Parts: sequence; C-alpha cells; structure tokens
Amino acid sequence: MAQKNKIAILFGREDRGLYNDEVEECGFLITIPSSAKQPSLNLSQAVLLTAYELSNAGYKKEGVPKVRWQELADIKETEALYRRIAGTLKLLDYIPRGDRNLEDKIIKNFKHFIGRAGMTRWELKMLHGICTQIEKKVK
Repeated sequence: MAQKNKIAILFGREDRGLYNDEVEECGFLITIPSSAKQPSLNLSQAVLLTAYELSNAGYKKEGVPKVRWQELADIKETEALYRRIAGTLKLLDYIPRGDRNLEDKIIKNFKHFIGRAGMTRWELKMLHGICTQIEKKVK
C-alpha cells in the first residue's frame, strides 16, 4: 500500500491510548491480539510487533511483493465522499434531519469500513455515481 500511497502509523499514549477524536481521524485501525493473562502491551512492544508485521506483509520468501496496490483515493477525496454520502442519506431520510449525533456515528462507521477495505479512485468515483443516481431518483 505504501508503494503508491502516503501512510502514517499512529500509536496511542502508553497509559490510555488514543482519544476518540484521534481515532476518528484514522482511515485504518488495527488491534494486536493478546492473551487474557496479559491483555495489554506497552508502547514499545506494540511498535515492535507492528513494525515486524508490516515488514513481513505482502512478501514471499523471495522478497517479491504478492500484491500490487492500486493508488488509493486521498484524504480530501474521501472526506468529500463522506459528506456526499451524509447528504444522500439525509435525502433518503435514513439520517433524520438535525440528528447530528446519529449522523456523526453513521459517517464514522463509513470511515472505518471504507478505511479497512482501502478505496481506490475508481471505487470513489463509483460511489459518487451511486449517490448521483439516488439523488436524481429522490428529487
């Protein structure tokens, strides 16, 4: 993914992790499984495991990437799409007008599931096209 896209890895504070508003800015979220006997890791352990897994991800024994990533849509494009989706959902009365908490929750969930999948520019354009067709039918 980083071959064609800029990425950043954000780790939380050792004593309490990331704040909710910081998590909401993230496109991808990862968790590190741990045992019930020792359910948490310190920050250096989390960094070590993440760096190790990222260094091994996508490579065969020969060191050749398994997957060629397409260029993902950038953050400005995806933020514009989230606003468009929110507007379209309001037209459908899926998000009741004036219910800001529900709107924020729905858009946050869109961000998380789209972030997990990674969205290419083609997919972004497709979703804009779907919104356009819905808006035409509703208006």
